Amino acid sequence: MVVYKRGRYRAEKIIVRRTPELEIIFLNKETICVFPKYGSGTQFHRWFAPRDSYEKGWKDFRDSLMRYKNLTYLRCFELAAKYEIQSVSARGRPELSEEQIKIID
Repeated sequence: MVVYKRGRYRAEKIIVRRTPELEIIFLNKETICVFPKYGSGTQFHRWFAPRDSYEKGWKDFRDSLMRYKNLTYLRCFELAAKYEIQSVSARGRPELSEEQIKIID
């Protein structure tokens, strides 16, 4: 089911991808949280990016995090550098209920 708001697409659930080393949370259209198995995580974002930044790098970065099979924490940072994506340290994992998330492999 898709939720529409004022003619624009909005995802109904938050996508979470779990790998043996990482948990990647596609929190919203501007924020992706990456947490390694041990330690604190990182938020990759486009909060202050120009209007056309989605097509110029964010989309490719997001798709890479969704599809790469052997993704490591270091590889996430390499991809962020390649696509010029900014990041900040995550304070903690977002509190999400099972009803709010959709898990992908």
